[in-house]
Amino acid sequence: MVGIVCDSACDLPAELYEKYHITVLPCHITLGDKEYLDGINIHPQDVFAYVRTHKTMPKTSAPSQLEIMEAFREKLESYDELVCISMADSISSTRFAMIRAAEELGASDKVHVIDSGNITTGTGITVLEAGEMAAAGATAKEIVAHCLEIIPKVHASFVVSDIMYLYRGGRCSAAKALAAITLKFHPGIELAGGQVRAGKKYRGTIESCVERHVQMFYETCQNADRKRAFVTLSFPRDNEMMLAIKKELEEKKIFEEVYYQTAGSVISCHAGPDCMGIVYRDR
Repeated sequence: MVGIVCDSACDLPAELYEKYHITVLPCHITLGDKEYLDGINIHPQDVFAYVRTHKTMPKTSAPSQLEIMEAFREKLESYDELVCISMADSISSTRFAMIRAAEELGASDKVHVIDSGNITTGTGITVLEAGEMAAAGATAKEIVAHCLEIIPKVHASFVVSDIMYLYRGGRCSAAKALAAITLKFHPGIELAGGQVRAGKKYRGTIESCVERHVQMFYETCQNADRKRAFVTLSFPRDNEMMLAIKKELEEKKIFEEVYYQTAGSVISCHAGPDCMGIVYRDR
């Protein structure tokens, strides 16, 4: 049997972790001098409240090697091999910590570690397919091969509401942040090849920008795998707007299922509130 492990930044719904017996390693988030575990004792609303009050950014870090070793040790009591999928190497050191943990346990031959090249549900879509394959009885070799095949096909694009999070986090220059605030535009972000890159710029209210982002998505998803997509938002300010987008996607019948998912604290630390994204993969 093959067990699946991921970090908490993949942001799948809790019921899917449970259904496919996926072990989630909480990332660390530091607010001032206090450290928290993502999804355990800190949530996005806590992050945003801290930033509003202190005007400083939280720090995020990978699960510790010791924590990973303990999770691997426990998981290997029930499974013959593990497939572990991390957020992109360019964003986090999680994959390297997983590799070192497996080496320390003397289990490198049983633990297979993969860089998803993505974050939030862009990682989650690969984790979910790995979980489905494991549940169907696939071997670790088959799961790894499938993951490596689909990772370059995953599309994750987002619209940022508050550019100051990108600026304070070092992902945007002061000049670009000032221009965005002055001209009232919201930048798009895309993840491709393991790198975060600038996407289309939208001008207007965040609601109108999200609507245009969805329309652009319709124009670019002709080759999409029809099985599923994710609509992901960091701590929704307006659930009705997001549910309307989900309903629209369902009515257009592009995908068999559409998950509406709130991003966790890791992506929220870097993207800020009301960052909306659509994630899917090509056939």
